[in-house]
Amino acid sequence: MGQYKAELNSYLYSIAEEVALRAGILAKCQLHEEVYDSGEHEVEEAYKLANFLITNSDPLVAPFQGDRTKLTDLIKGIRDNYSHSCPTCERDAED
Repeated sequence: MGQYKAELNSYLYSIAEEVALRAGILAKCQLHEEVYDSGEHEVEEAYKLANFLITNSDPLVAPFQGDRTKLTDLIKGIRDNYSHSCPTCERDAED
């Protein structure tokens, strides 16, 4: 059961990450495909998008089964897990 729960949480986190990318609070490096905090837009933009997707039964958020709170809670702290630029670009710039 523990393995399943960990995999489910990881899957739900990846969905929250995709919502954050679509809302523009996270960005993906075009060169390295790594995700980073864009420093643009407020997290509220991602909340609005998440609520819109749930209201419209978008397949992306279907695993949340309409639970807006679970999705917005994941989004709330998502920026804390990313640097403000692509980590690979940062390393390359240092070398």
